[in-house]
Amino acid sequence: MPNVAELRPAAEQGDPEAQFHLGSAYQSGTGVPEDDAEAVAWYLRAAEQGYANAQFALGFAYSNGEGVALDNAESLAWFLRAAEQGHDAAQWMLGTTYSWGLRGTPRDDIAAYMWLHLAVSQNDGHDRSPLDQLEARMSPAQIAEAQRLAREWREAHR
Repeated sequence: MPNVAELRPAAEQGDPEAQFHLGSAYQSGTGVPEDDAEAVAWYLRAAEQGYANAQFALGFAYSNGEGVALDNAESLAWFLRAAEQGHDAAQWMLGTTYSWGLRGTPRDDIAAYMWLHLAVSQNDGHDRSPLDQLEARMSPAQIAEAQRLAREWREAHR
């Protein structure tokens, strides 16, 4: 990550990648005092421009109440925006959220499987055990439906 003195001018001029990295610097206290609210402000500027890493970071911020009030609906919305852009970690987060009914969502095995399947198929570094647990409790018809939805998602997002 470039140093804060290099990032700030680009971030202030609207560069979403610089805004994201500046937010990360504030979140970790790297080169600036740690300030979660300032981190969220920079993440938001980048996320509103469609920067998926910033959208994912905002999902975590709202999920944990770091720099903002804890807000499960807002957390889920930001994770979804990142996941829709193909952000595999956001897809994995949505999958686990739907699998266990976290963040105020009802459990939805088909949606969980779809998102986890998309994440794992993009990045084999993701823990596959939530997907395996889903397969054990889902019917073959449910798995087929989730796989169909994942295929349709991939086709729509090429």
